[in-house]
Amino acid sequence: MNLVSSIFFNILFKKELFELYKQNSNLPFRVTINKKYKLIEYDIKLNLLTFCNLYLPLKITIIGFPISICEKGYDGDLNDITKDLRKRKGIFLFLNDDTCYEQQPYRSGRTLPNCIFYNNFKKFDEYLSSLRSQYRRRINIALNKGKKLKITKIKNENFTDEIHNLYLNVLKNSKYPLETLDKGFFQDFESEIYVFYKENKPVAFVQLKEINETLNFIFGGMDYQYRDEYDLYYNMLLFILKTGIERQCKIINFGQTAEQSKMRIGCTLQSKYMHIYSSNKIMDYILIKLIRYLEYKETKQNLRVFKYER
Repeated sequence: MNLVSSIFFNILFKKELFELYKQNSNLPFRVTINKKYKLIEYDIKLNLLTFCNLYLPLKITIIGFPISICEKGYDGDLNDITKDLRKRKGIFLFLNDDTCYEQQPYRSGRTLPNCIFYNNFKKFDEYLSSLRSQYRRRINIALNKGKKLKITKIKNENFTDEIHNLYLNVLKNSKYPLETLDKGFFQDFESEIYVFYKENKPVAFVQLKEINETLNFIFGGMDYQYRDEYDLYYNMLLFILKTGIERQCKIINFGQTAEQSKMRIGCTLQSKYMHIYSSNKIMDYILIKLIRYLEYKETKQNLRVFKYER
């Protein structure tokens, strides 16, 4: 676990946040803390073949946070954790690890990659000037469409039902939903929330958290009625990018999903892995054989966004 990831894990793993997850996530979870490892897990009925557009729903124990954050849900030696899982029945799926394992008792497959922007710019205009013409043209189109939008930082306590519905809109359109978060999570989780207004109507928002010179995109939402008119998603990404550059953040973490759009603004894909394991030997053998069908087919990084890339 790298330094930034370790810091983020420890922030998310604070005891005072467990009650926040419990109150605002629809996924009941369990926490294990001992001398060897820390672990957070929850049970869910999941389609194991999501990434190959087939249907195989199974009850699975997810080792991960009960919120869709690109962080693994454990800290410690995976072998120690697996030894304890052998004493329990079921299928266990570890999400968002940075390491790929090939040896038994588990097999690794790719899951959704993380989209990272490594910032070498001091000003947003400098960033724009560094882009190849086709990518700069696309960004300028989006910025022109978004000129009429007013972006305002709100107090978290002012995160209303109307703004929360923007998050629910995105959730309904997601290909890979896991949990649903209540309004209280956004009101109580220590973060920055910026709302995009069309006149006085909220049409989008982004939730950000800065940790050790890394700006993290946590959640967002939008009104799809205005998505194309204002190029909302692109303008959300560009606002995050501009904010990170202006703050001189070294890394801007855009999270998972929509990697094509994020790559077109200069993000690099950081591979993430899932590990699957079953205490039943027959099921475990089947899962090992199926892992290549379960994993996410990552987008090839063949874009040359910047002039200096060859």
